[in-house]
Amino acid sequence: METVCFSGKCPEMSREELEKKAWKQFDVHSTLTKKVDILVCEDVDSGTEKVEKAKRYGTKIMNYYDFLELLDGGDRAQSKKEEAKQKKKKQIDFAIAKAFFDVIVQEHPLKNMKVEYGAKEFYLVIPTKDGGVEVCLESAKAEKWRQTLPSFLDMASGGATEKELREYMAEKKLSDASKYRLKISKYGELKGLRSNATYLVIPDNVVEICEWAFSFNNSLLSVVIPSSVTAVGERAFQDCKNLKSVVICDGVKIIGEGAFYGCHSLESVTIPSSVERIFTLTFTNSGIKSVVIPENVWEIHREAFYYCFSLTEITFRGTKSQWEKVSKGDKWNYCVPAKVVHCSDGDAELTGAAE
Repeated sequence: METVCFSGKCPEMSREELEKKAWKQFDVHSTLTKKVDILVCEDVDSGTEKVEKAKRYGTKIMNYYDFLELLDGGDRAQSKKEEAKQKKKKQIDFAIAKAFFDVIVQEHPLKNMKVEYGAKEFYLVIPTKDGGVEVCLESAKAEKWRQTLPSFLDMASGGATEKELREYMAEKKLSDASKYRLKISKYGELKGLRSNATYLVIPDNVVEICEWAFSFNNSLLSVVIPSSVTAVGERAFQDCKNLKSVVICDGVKIIGEGAFYGCHSLESVTIPSSVERIFTLTFTNSGIKSVVIPENVWEIHREAFYYCFSLTEITFRGTKSQWEKVSKGDKWNYCVPAKVVHCSDGDAELTGAAE
């Protein structure tokens, strides 16, 4: 290791900080002797006693700026070396995890399971008779999931329901893939997908689903919107043509204009009691056959259920009198085949105007 000695004041840091940084690559001496390899000073042509002495000794002389650049160069080289080592280690870890995974899948085959490989994880898309689940297996956690994955796959192949599989996932800490699929801001805004999702469970740290977040996505089959979400933005799920199941938990207050416009496979929706207004075009041209409207709703905007050709059953959780007081916009139910609204105390007219 080369030796170094300092003279004068470093312009960028204190002597103590400099020496601490230099010790990583050099043996730091407090005095200049013939054994010192480098003298670092403010000006190599200053003619000071130390500079002249270093010249007589044949010691290399450099200014502080050049020396700091030398130090940083060494740090960068070391950093790149460490990065290469970590990258290689991750590659090895992923290869080991993949070997575990391949063996488990061969020994516990599951029909219709879809496998996707990420940079350092595996995604399993598993359909069930009542929906499906998505699992993320991180290669770094292979030692944990290799113990629980076989039983999980056996459960799935034995006809377990979506609920049963999710309960097992929670118990054994198998990660739902949803959080890895989503683009979520630090403010809890769900902006869209990083990669296509099939069975999506939105995590509890989301407070808002942004406008157009999932629009025109044909891979999405089901979505669960948690109570942490207060607003579903305009056109958020527009033209998700294969979206069949939507669970909207209490807590959602706003379902924006055209949120489920053109969702042709969507058959039924229960609107949570936290919603008070159903906005324009919310379910227009969708495939819903039944809808449950909470008693708190006081306004249904124009064309909210426009061209819902399959909607034969509308349930309102309030009374007939309450239904009649609901403000209804123009053509809110245009081309809907339902004839009446099922209220808590009997059937009311579908087109009953607000008082």
